[in-house]
Amino acid sequence: MRITPGLDEGPVLAMSRRPIGMESDAAGLLAMLAEDAAALLVAHLPALMDGTAHPQPQADGATFASKLSREMARLDAARPALELHRRVRALQPWPGAELTVGEGVLKVLAVGTLRPSLEAPGSLRWDKGGAWLTCGDGQAVELLRLQRAGKPAQPALQALQPFGPSGAMRVS
Repeated sequence: MRITPGLDEGPVLAMSRRPIGMESDAAGLLAMLAEDAAALLVAHLPALMDGTAHPQPQADGATFASKLSREMARLDAARPALELHRRVRALQPWPGAELTVGEGVLKVLAVGTLRPSLEAPGSLRWDKGGAWLTCGDGQAVELLRLQRAGKPAQPALQALQPFGPSGAMRVS
């Protein structure tokens, strides 16, 4: 892309597309995009250097993305499950995602599938079938990896073990 004074308006020399799946997180996506960028550079640098590259205007629709901040880490279980799922993945590794559990903080490092739930939003329930956080839209997010304060990252059921092998609690 050529640099221009406006936000995201310079002509594009080349581009690639990459789907973002339900298992993608920011750190993994960054690594894949870096590989894509390197491949584009290798493929198009000769044309750029010899002046035969043909930049194309960008399509309308530049979007603004706010700067990441520590305040973004707090998850709101009243929001839809898919939104929380995306937020956890987008905020890895920094600033991360976290839930307030009693007086402490529980970092959410990885999420899995979604399923319907009859529990109230903010209900965290775990048993042999996994750990599930019910959200505001009646869907629950599967919590795969968690981290308690001062402890290493662990599979969710292992991180919740101090609260019992199965149980339920409210989070905020």
